[in-house]
Amino acid sequence: MANLSFLIFLALENCDLFSQFPARTYKLQNLRHLNVEHNQGLTGYMPELNRSILMSLRLGYTRIFVNLRSIAKLDLLQELDAPACNFSEGLVPASLGNLRQVTYLDISANKFGGPIPDSLANLTQLTHLLLQENQFTGPIPTWLGNLD
Repeated sequence: MANLSFLIFLALENCDLFSQFPARTYKLQNLRHLNVEHNQGLTGYMPELNRSILMSLRLGYTRIFVNLRSIAKLDLLQELDAPACNFSEGLVPASLGNLRQVTYLDISANKFGGPIPDSLANLTQLTHLLLQENQFTGPIPTWLGNLD
């Protein structure tokens, strides 16, 4: 799969895939949309993605090891659909607020704790924010009422 240098869109959702997902796939130079969600037997890790042009990343309900700090470097990302993922953090990193183009953010069912980071207020393009089924503590952020 890593030789498909012109591939723009890859959808493998709900295919009963198992084993390790090839890490090189994330670095395909033209890949903009990747959907591997609902493959609970799919494992592996997502490498550091510094210069990716990914616009849509759907990883939910897999066992792929994901580092949100790496995802936060994806300047062009518009959609992050990652419920019930294998995140390496226990807290939502503040750097997730750097995803200024994101319109859809689903990090539900990940057992995140601590407060909902105020940096998410920077995501002014959001139309969908799904945070349910986590273990957040503290008050509901006041900025949630300011998202237009």
